[in-house]
Amino acid sequence: MKKTDKILLNPKAETSRWMVAFAISLVLLIIVLGFSFFSALRENQVSSRQLALNKQVEIAGKDLQKHFEAMYDDMVFFVNNLESWTYERSGNEQLAFEKRARRIFNNHRELLDTVIVTFPKHYVSFHFDRQNNFIKTVYENKEDIPQLKGNTIDLYNSSRGVGIQTSLNLGRYFRGELGNYYLGTSGEKIIWQDEVFNIFSNGNEKQILKLENKTESTINENINDGLKGYVVGNVIDLDDSTQKYKATIHYYPISLLPLSSRFAIVFTQDISNIGYDIYNTYFYILLGLTVLLAAVIVVLYQFIKKIQISNSRLESYSEEIKELFRRQSLLLQESKGFIYFQDESGKMTSVGDEVESVLGYSKEEFLIQFKNFIKPIERESLGSLIQEAIEKKEEVLETEVTFLKKSGEWIRVKIFEKFIYDSSGHYQGNVGICTDIQKKYESRQELIISENRLRAVLNSLPDLIFIYNNEGVFIDYYVQDRSLLLFPPEITQGKNFRDVMPDPIKSQLEDIFDKIINTGKNQTLEFEVNLPLGRRIFEARLFKLDDQRIISLARDVTAQKLWEKGLREAKESAEQANKAKSEFLANMSHEIRTPMNGLLGIIGLLENSQLDRRQKEYIQVIKDSGKSLNSIINDILDYSKIESGMMELNLSVFHLKNEMKTTLKLFEGLIKGKQLNFSYHFADDLPEYVYLDKEKLAQVVYNIVGNALKFTPNNGSVDVHVGVEQFLDDNIMLEFRVKDSGLGIPKDKIALLTQPFVQVDSSNTREYPGTGLGLAISKKLIELMGGELEIESEMGVGSVFSFSVYGTSKNKYEANDRPKIPQGGSLGFSYLNMADEIPLNILLVEDNEINLTFMLMTMDQLGYKIQVAKNGLEGVDKVKEVDFDLILMDIQMPKMNGLDATRAIRKLDGADEITIIGLSANAFKEDIQAALDAGMDGYLTKPISVEDIARSIKDAFDKNKKEA
Repeated sequence: MKKTDKILLNPKAETSRWMVAFAISLVLLIIVLGFSFFSALRENQVSSRQLALNKQVEIAGKDLQKHFEAMYDDMVFFVNNLESWTYERSGNEQLAFEKRARRIFNNHRELLDTVIVTFPKHYVSFHFDRQNNFIKTVYENKEDIPQLKGNTIDLYNSSRGVGIQTSLNLGRYFRGELGNYYLGTSGEKIIWQDEVFNIFSNGNEKQILKLENKTESTINENINDGLKGYVVGNVIDLDDSTQKYKATIHYYPISLLPLSSRFAIVFTQDISNIGYDIYNTYFYILLGLTVLLAAVIVVLYQFIKKIQISNSRLESYSEEIKELFRRQSLLLQESKGFIYFQDESGKMTSVGDEVESVLGYSKEEFLIQFKNFIKPIERESLGSLIQEAIEKKEEVLETEVTFLKKSGEWIRVKIFEKFIYDSSGHYQGNVGICTDIQKKYESRQELIISENRLRAVLNSLPDLIFIYNNEGVFIDYYVQDRSLLLFPPEITQGKNFRDVMPDPIKSQLEDIFDKIINTGKNQTLEFEVNLPLGRRIFEARLFKLDDQRIISLARDVTAQKLWEKGLREAKESAEQANKAKSEFLANMSHEIRTPMNGLLGIIGLLENSQLDRRQKEYIQVIKDSGKSLNSIINDILDYSKIESGMMELNLSVFHLKNEMKTTLKLFEGLIKGKQLNFSYHFADDLPEYVYLDKEKLAQVVYNIVGNALKFTPNNGSVDVHVGVEQFLDDNIMLEFRVKDSGLGIPKDKIALLTQPFVQVDSSNTREYPGTGLGLAISKKLIELMGGELEIESEMGVGSVFSFSVYGTSKNKYEANDRPKIPQGGSLGFSYLNMADEIPLNILLVEDNEINLTFMLMTMDQLGYKIQVAKNGLEGVDKVKEVDFDLILMDIQMPKMNGLDATRAIRKLDGADEITIIGLSANAFKEDIQAALDAGMDGYLTKPISVEDIARSIKDAFDKNKKEA
């Protein structure tokens, strides 16, 4: 029985053991299968969560960067459209400016904190206060402006002198932007800034995320390289630094130009507990369905394995595409481009949305017709290039083609394609990036054209052109004439000028190279060299060609230097001749006027003596002859001054009509004597006051009207018309027209009239005397005053003299007319024995015996007993001894001239009140000015009349009386 039992129990035991083993195996299998399914499910959840986070962090990064760029573009547009005078004018400009500022604040409220706008004379600040009120503050002093802290952007428009300084609230901006993304309770939203992880979840921006060193180092390195991605690593718990949890960390670099800091968006998700929340339920379900699972476990297991394999392949392809995108991420951010996909047949299967902004076509248009948009001449070559790359199993292809935009414009694009092959090496398609490089292409072409143009110019220049590096080594040359070189240019290439050039040129070049490199400014050098063809002078200009090269241009200026030397010598010779001429004229004027002064002066005294009729006629003839001679001398001096360029305009504001009437009134005697029909007319729009040279205008009018009256026969007519033409505000052109009924001028003689010393009738029997200088002087004066003289004449009918002068119309408040003491005519009082009523102590300083005799006779007739000094030294000594009321001082005298004597007298105590009148035959303006500068009160030009002396005495008396 025992043996049998034993035999019977063994199968059961074996069965039980088998059943137990089967049950245990089945339980273990179920557990293993459960854990495997859980692991696969958890991995799938983690992968899904990672894909979602990748998309979210990329969208968040692009949105944040796009909004920041929009703010920066608005600020750039704002500063470029500011006007410097906005706060210097009243009106709507300030209101419009403030509305634009508020609109920009409203558009970027979360980002902008404070904006300060700088004008040339004002500073305007904008910000929102805590009650959300828009505050504007205007400052006039730069020191009053509050200093902006933190992240700021400074923009300046130099062409208009305006700028903008912006303070940014990045914390508020990041918090607002990241608030649009939900990561759940186990996720963190972080801004990475310069390798610092700032947490912005739950409104907290002060906490710093802490990672393991290896994880943090990997993230920092990828972000600094501009690469997006994710890592799985341990995160240190914020509440308990001793605790860590496993998280998937996703990052996306962003660029916030012009800020210097680096930024990135970082999203983290705690994955340590993913899947465990459903594990318990899953475990009990497995226990309840053990039998069912036992039946389908094999199929389910195989299914899970296939999913894992598919996911692995998908992840492998995804990683490859991501790697391609990483390589091109910086390029796509900095340039206009789009991504496209093609299959193995070359058909376009997909294209990025950016194609519309780059080429103008919709995605559908580009997918169907993209080959038609390539320039025909490049289409076939591009296809051959792609086919050749595929046959060679190349990974990538880069090339350039020309695309037709929808607007009809051809642009240059760069193509970058990544070829995809299967495990057998068969071509599956490609991923490409198309980038607009039109501006770079145009710049490149322009550079090529510029270089070719520069080379053509350099090759055509006669200069000796050499190019050096910054160390002075010859690297290129352009030489037309080799005979101007010390040695052939080929041997200089690759050598330093210090080893080639002789002194002193070498040392000069060393100094110039140092100045160019240190200052960047152009330098010039002039040097001489002995060449086989003779000694040559060169002028060289050296300047920077670029940061690495210096160029020199040397030109042979030997002929120019010789010409300049000859010109300089000719100029000096002409100046010496002109000076000698001026001195001669001055001396001749003095020598002629001095005896004339005695002649005409004595005649004036004789007129006041007892004479019969015939004697008076003789005296009148002598007087008229003297005046005529004096007029001729004045004309010759005036023309000489004009011809030598010494004549200058003395501009003043005066009453035009009054001055013209005064000038024309001088001809009343001549008009009555010849019984002429004389008339003058002023235009209605003639300005009352004008700004020009009154004396020269009067001289021209006097000469031309005098000629018309002179050459018009008795009972003829002369008409004067004055008009005006206005242009450019107050500028005017005065138009004068003098018409007479004279004999007329032959056509062939008109051009000769304005030449000096020329008359229509130059014969010995001519009827009208004169020097022939009047019209020549008038023409020169008219041209000096910006006008021109025209002459029209017809024999037997008469002549018309027209001339114009340039001036400016003024109002009466700008007039500087002063009453002028007349140089001739009635004194208004009797000067015979005037000493009885006008007693003065007078000193005469004169060395010429003729003039001295005349002056003593004149003073005797006036009733004065005067003292005499024969030169300037005697005059100064007499002033020291006697108090004089009036000194009549000759200019040219021996020992001490009149100017030095006047200066010496003015230095004496109490001599400031003495009236000193200069007496001289020098009639030039500079002579008169020199006398006044020396301290004289007045100046009389010889020949001097009795009336001039009497008037000067009375003026001195009135002056002393007024001061007393």
